[in-house]
Amino acid sequence: MIDLVTTSGGKIGPVFFSDLLGSALRNLFTGTLTFRVQGGEATIYFREGAPVLAGGTGLTNDKLGDLLVLRRVCAKSAIDEAVAEQAGQAGGDPEKRPLLGELLVKKGIVRQAQIVDECIQHQTTRRVTRMFGLAGGQWSAKAANDPMAKRAGVAIDGWALLLPSIKAFATEDELRELTDQLLGKAVHLKAKPQVLDRLNPDPVDREVFRLIEQPRKADQIERAIKNRKAVRAALKAVLSTGIAELVPVKLAQPIKEVINVVAPTTAPSAAPAWAVSQPQVASAQSSPEPRREEQKREEKREEPRREEPRSEEPKRDGPEPRRHFIPPSPEDKPREEPRRPAPATTIEKLKPKEAPPKENPVVKEIKELHEKLGDLNYFELLGLEQTTQDKDIRVAFTNLSKKFHPDALGAVAADVGQMARTVQAKLNEAYAAISNPERRKEYTAALKAGRTQLDEQSEQKAKAAKVKYDMATVMFKKRDFKKAKEILNTAISMDKKNAHFKGFMAWIQFNDPENDREAAIADARETLNEALEQTPADAELQYWLGLVHKTAGEHDRALGAFKLALHYDPNHVEAGREVRLEETRKKREREESAESSGLGGKLSKLLKR
Repeated sequence: MIDLVTTSGGKIGPVFFSDLLGSALRNLFTGTLTFRVQGGEATIYFREGAPVLAGGTGLTNDKLGDLLVLRRVCAKSAIDEAVAEQAGQAGGDPEKRPLLGELLVKKGIVRQAQIVDECIQHQTTRRVTRMFGLAGGQWSAKAANDPMAKRAGVAIDGWALLLPSIKAFATEDELRELTDQLLGKAVHLKAKPQVLDRLNPDPVDREVFRLIEQPRKADQIERAIKNRKAVRAALKAVLSTGIAELVPVKLAQPIKEVINVVAPTTAPSAAPAWAVSQPQVASAQSSPEPRREEQKREEKREEPRREEPRSEEPKRDGPEPRRHFIPPSPEDKPREEPRRPAPATTIEKLKPKEAPPKENPVVKEIKELHEKLGDLNYFELLGLEQTTQDKDIRVAFTNLSKKFHPDALGAVAADVGQMARTVQAKLNEAYAAISNPERRKEYTAALKAGRTQLDEQSEQKAKAAKVKYDMATVMFKKRDFKKAKEILNTAISMDKKNAHFKGFMAWIQFNDPENDREAAIADARETLNEALEQTPADAELQYWLGLVHKTAGEHDRALGAFKLALHYDPNHVEAGREVRLEETRKKREREESAESSGLGGKLSKLLKR
């Protein structure tokens, strides 16, 4: 049994993640478990035995921003902006990096911190669950109060996660290691029922726990329950958490019953089978009270027949014995009256035959789409024509993402989950390629040339340019205009056809106080108009152009630009505010004009007199 307090690390193999989690739960471990595996590093943070956070380069699934977008708490653009600001504030120092959740709440993007906590719990649960499938790599433990766990951690119930995750994800190597561990040993439970309830057991698990209230051999339990994997998972859970122990095999008690367990169709009884002191019975459906009453009535009905003296059988002195416990003698063997067979009361015979579950139609669609991914171009993947309008592209992408996103499927098989992630990644790739007008032209040209994918080198350059653009945005918000222009120039050199980048450069020049004001206004107006000729649906460019017109005193043009920004992005808060301000200003001017014209009319009448 591993002890995280005294053991600093080792290999995944002799020790598995379930052993480490069980030790953390048992010892109320506070600290970190770090796993170095192919693909990066994964760290699980614990506080008093409970997992509170999971992250690292090896855990890129279920990002907090993606979960918030999936819950429709905020838009993807707001998350991207917050992530860029987060990276800028860190300045390369992870300890100075603000928490994304706190940043979103502080900026008012997420109104309730509780929503962030719920998403962190969801993220931690899914990430910890996936760690049960680790088959190799190195692990290390550090018992200390980690500041990250204190800042960002939200506890989840590791006890309830342990047993179901072992069943779902335990590797064959882990089960073989358990088999070797059980050789020559018997398993004996030493925990109270309340502790076992924390493991979230199902009916099979409860029967295993009931049996090991006395020392039992693992193969005895497997023969009794007839479900080897479920038995091994239950034994692994109780051994890893220390609520059962291995004792010499000579102490093992035999099991005389065959147990047939099925999932209950109604809520289980408040008192579990293993929590009630009762003699062992001949089958798993330990007769409830109504059944015992029925047996008593049956005995009473049969009693007169049993009390009839048999021919040539002398009467015995003393009280009449309980005949249903007396083994039959050779004379009692039925000849003329055949013995009635026992009524078929096993759960298997009583249980109605269930039709095989129907496959989720969405899962079926995912499988079919996954098979055709290599044959579909981006337009076909999104179900669009090449002439589709920009706004329809976004609608199609949003609908498909909601439908096929792995988190929207619930509990599915591991292979289906992987297919869903592959499909979602391809949808993201398709949307990125055809939602940008410039890249869409490039992709359409590639289709005419017989290629369904964009040039890989061009894709990489576009991604790298986006990273530089985000960095320039952070520098701009810090009012470091010189650094912002340097970084943005690098982005433009990587993606020369990106009109938004050029428009942003004009916006930086416009805001730089070192530039001549009149010249900056003229240059910004010209460059932004040129950029909008290429991407008229860019709401941010329309908003910037509106502010340039407003500064120049061109209020009608400013109002028109703000309204266009709001048309292309109805959630653009700043554009909406500017529209209200401009309309209020125009209304006030009309009222002042009306008042002045009324006063002038009265004065002219007085002068005529």
